[in-house]
Amino acid sequence: MKSELTKTTMPRITLITGHYVSSKRKAGFHHLAKAYEELGYEVLFFTAPVSKLHQLKGDHITQYAIKEEANQMIAKGGLHSYVHYTPWHVANTRFRLTNALTAAIVPYYANFPIAKEALSFIKSSSYIVFESTPGLLLFDKVKKLNPGAKYIYRVSDDLRFLQVHPALIKYEAKVLPSFDVVSIVSAHFFNLFKQKNVRLHYHGIDKQTYDQPHVNPYPAGSTNLVFIGNAYFDRDFLETASTLFPDAKFHIIGPIQGLPKHPNIIAYGEMPFYETVGYIKYADVGLHTLHRARGAEAFTDTLKVHQYTYCQLPIVAPSFLKTNRKHAFYYTPGNAATIQTSLENALGFLHDEVDNSNVLDWKELAQKLIKE
Repeated sequence: MKSELTKTTMPRITLITGHYVSSKRKAGFHHLAKAYEELGYEVLFFTAPVSKLHQLKGDHITQYAIKEEANQMIAKGGLHSYVHYTPWHVANTRFRLTNALTAAIVPYYANFPIAKEALSFIKSSSYIVFESTPGLLLFDKVKKLNPGAKYIYRVSDDLRFLQVHPALIKYEAKVLPSFDVVSIVSAHFFNLFKQKNVRLHYHGIDKQTYDQPHVNPYPAGSTNLVFIGNAYFDRDFLETASTLFPDAKFHIIGPIQGLPKHPNIIAYGEMPFYETVGYIKYADVGLHTLHRARGAEAFTDTLKVHQYTYCQLPIVAPSFLKTNRKHAFYYTPGNAATIQTSLENALGFLHDEVDNSNVLDWKELAQKLIKE
């Protein structure tokens, strides 16, 4: 239903993200929105960009109620949502010449109007949090509307890795110093940003869900290794590992295609989040086994790493994702001997020795973003 804004003593926070508030797959900004609401904030979940280009491409975001909700403030479970739907948005054309030609129109994206209810909310927000998406191009406009707010840039993904329009990369460099806080999700990212306002804030997790009792899905006495994810999976690792450890079960949760066909490999496809918890909580080892792709070095501190760590699982990962975590063991991709050693070391590591004290829940992360 349409949102009705009234005078309130609750502090307001605006989250500007590429995600849609009611999408089935929940991202970090969904959890942050919920956390801020539970902390007593009135929240605007502002989705940008969404445009006719998405419809022409058949983008997944258009499966939602875009026509009904476009450019309207909508109340959703105590949150306000707004889909900034425009005739076009800034997108990488994949060709140098057309990118150069379209660069001239990039500044005009911010000229598309925003409904007065959303403008009112933004103007009265104490905090404005931008995600690293093309919606960042609204920064100057929003800053002019509300120069007194605290501005946070949450770098969920490196824009270079996302292969966005080159003009957006330049714009990011221009506005970075204007943020009060630039929040980075991984140590790899942290080393790329040289601003004084940069802070390292890892992903949060839903600790309460993990702390609840869950059914152990594994047979008693079995050895189980689990992978949770949807991309970049190292299939060659799985081929080798499942052969080297035929008595262990490898559980792959996520839409991963082309897996090796071995009896000790169990593929589940996508699974509701709550159902995955038991598979992580009672596993022997967490697999962070990604293949090397452009920009994959940034995946040192993904959400699954913190989920595994909170459940005190030893972790196996490729050497290009090496960190100083004592419970992580690394292999050289394509090298069977190092795969075997990393798995043996992980399987022999005591779970009680995994330090999970630095894992944040979403409320802890939400507070860090606005207080630091």
